[in-house]
Amino acid sequence: MQKSRMDKSLWISFINFIVLFFLVLIILLAGVKTIKAEEKYFIKMDDEFWKSKLTAEQFSVLVNKGTEPAFNNKYYTNKRAGIYVCAACNNRLFSSEDKYSSGTGWPSFYDVITEKAVGTRKDNKLLQERTEVYCQRCGGHLGHVFEDGPEPTGLRYCMNSAALKFLQKTYFAMGCFWKPEALFGSLPGVYFTEVGYAGGDMKGPTYHNLGNHTEAIKVIYDPEIISYQELLNIFWENHNHTQKSYSKQYKSIIFCNNNKEEDTVLKFLENKKLEVNKKIYIDIQEIDEFYPAEQYHQKYLFKRNKNMYQQVIELFSGKYKFEDSRIAARLNAYSAGFLTFTEIKKEFKSSYLYLQYKDKIDKIITD
Repeated sequence: MQKSRMDKSLWISFINFIVLFFLVLIILLAGVKTIKAEEKYFIKMDDEFWKSKLTAEQFSVLVNKGTEPAFNNKYYTNKRAGIYVCAACNNRLFSSEDKYSSGTGWPSFYDVITEKAVGTRKDNKLLQERTEVYCQRCGGHLGHVFEDGPEPTGLRYCMNSAALKFLQKTYFAMGCFWKPEALFGSLPGVYFTEVGYAGGDMKGPTYHNLGNHTEAIKVIYDPEIISYQELLNIFWENHNHTQKSYSKQYKSIIFCNNNKEEDTVLKFLENKKLEVNKKIYIDIQEIDEFYPAEQYHQKYLFKRNKNMYQQVIELFSGKYKFEDSRIAARLNAYSAGFLTFTEIKKEFKSSYLYLQYKDKIDKIITD
């Protein structure tokens, strides 16, 4: 009788094991199915392209969906002001203004730069459902998002440093903003440029109603490639700083993000005054708010090349504005004579766009 009960108990345990095994298998397969179904929305990149652009650690995270060690990664303790972009395709993802210390060991943000920056999907790989975050532009794995973050969103975007690249922002005014935008867009380490208005107190200035604002440019750059000091030198060398501007609109101004930058600028200008032995008409201001100029002013010099411009903007979907891209800054620089056609061809062929639109790009760069 007791043996019969033992046999029955063993049989029940075996049945429970089988049920559990198939349950786990179904969960895992469900996770795989979800990922496969959503991959059709991504920009496709083959492994060889990824390997040519990424380090081994970046490839492990972005392509193979790995996770870097907690606390021992590049941006967990980074407190500098700037933005974080996708390490693969330079898509703008997060702002330092939304970064906070979560204590988890990975860089954490409570919001994204725009809703179109990232996508999410279910991830059941650890036998518990999580929400994976991926780059909306190229599909690279970034990390996960959890609902235990601070207000106002209540979200915690827990990201891998290896999936990100940190860029800093600075602002200059040096006369009409068209040519300076092209100049800075030609520099190694400068990723994005934008023209706009700054320095005044009127809300929402426009080109025909500036108030007391000045034409300015925003420069977003990689501090590991080009330093702030080098940018100051470019600013100094490329406009007349010893002649007073006849209007507020075209004043020479260096806008500072913080006291540290202001100290750097003050020392820089003191040294320059000794070199030229003349009065220098350069103002130093704290950047309060930068108002982007109208769309027709952005990358203005390239837009005058109407034939090439029309061919290039066809490569961009409605989600990503051409004017916000790195290739736009380079093409604008080329149109102003700061880059050669050979350099532009190389830029195009190293872009992820080349995988999608090889025939169209080959036509553009051979015409």
